[in-house]
Amino acid sequence: MISAINTLAMSLVRYTAGIVKWRKDEMEAMDRRTRKLMTTYNRLHLRADVDRLYVPRKEEARGLANIQDTVHMESRV
Repeated sequence: MISAINTLAMSLVRYTAGIVKWRKDEMEAMDRRTRKLMTTYNRLHLRADVDRLYVPRKEEARGLANIQDTVHMESRV
């Protein structure tokens, strides 16, 4: 699930990062909606640590790409 989100959904966010001026509240809403869908479909526990969700898999966490970090990284290029 995390790999699919990072590959498919984040590629769309990366593509539009240089074109669309994303506001901070829009990016936070997308992150919140992603976490809500993951909770709805039993991929994330309701009381799970949100910070651990964005820590890389190399450090034994979930490894979900953060939308804000991705947009800032792509808009700098």
